[in-house]
Order: sequence, then structure tokens, then C-alpha cells
Amino acid sequence: MLNGGVTLKVFLTRSMQQGCSVSPLFFAIVTYSLLVMLSNLADRGDIVGLHLPSGGQLVEKALVDDSFMFLQASKENIEGSMQVWDKFALA
Repeated sequence: MLNGGVTLKVFLTRSMQQGCSVSPLFFAIVTYSLLVMLSNLADRGDIVGLHLPSGGQLVEKALVDDSFMFLQASKENIEGSMQVWDKFALA
């Protein structure tokens, strides 16, 4: 994915070994792009997260090696978030 668009296919010829020291960096780069896409949807109002007592909303959260999505239960939220996941999976 580049500038919000899907690029040409990249064919993998090698993989990263377990315990590779740059693995956390790659995870952070990939996770960041996913979180930005979800956050942009929420900012446009296309998906609605959980309302917080402070007045904001919680849509996504990433911790060490896990990512979470917090959305209100609705068909629109599922369809909106699936568009992001489909684009992310293509990338």
C-alpha cells in the first residue's frame, strides 16, 4: 500500500525467521498503517467506536504484538471496517 492505494503485487521469496531483531519494526510499520486507515474512517464518521466518558471515542488500540478494534455493534460499522480489512489484506 502506498499513499492510500494498493500497489502492484510483491512476491515474497523469503520470510523472516523467528526472533529476528527487525521483526518488531516491521510489525509497527504494518500495524501503524492499519490503525491510520481505521482512524481516518472514524474521523469521517464512516465507523463509530465506543464512546468514552471523556467525550471521545475508542476505535483502535495496538499493544506490543496485538491489535484491537472497538466498534459499536451495527451493520454499517462492520461493512465500513471490512473495507479497510479488505484493502489491508490486498496490500
